[in-house]
Amino acid sequence: MRSSSEPFYVIAGMMMLSLGHGTPDQAYFPGGLKANIRPDDRAVYIGTIRYHRNEFFEITDAEIVDDYDRVKAESERQLGRKYPLRKALLKPAR
Repeated sequence: MRSSSEPFYVIAGMMMLSLGHGTPDQAYFPGGLKANIRPDDRAVYIGTIRYHRNEFFEITDAEIVDDYDRVKAESERQLGRKYPLRKALLKPAR
């Protein structure tokens, strides 16, 4: 996605669940994360947020998955080196 060259925040998230007829249920995802973006960044890797849940779809844990090496290689294959990818993993916003 395209963004300004300022810090990037994940405030919260929500996903609509279609579990049959009637009103769809919703799953909520906590945020409170930040990626430090620099003014000279052209492309930034923030990681993947992996949420863990219980049987009631309540979030019990979250982790940031770092797959930078694979994504960087894929990015260079598709875009060349015109947009160098910098790692800026999401961290708690405090």
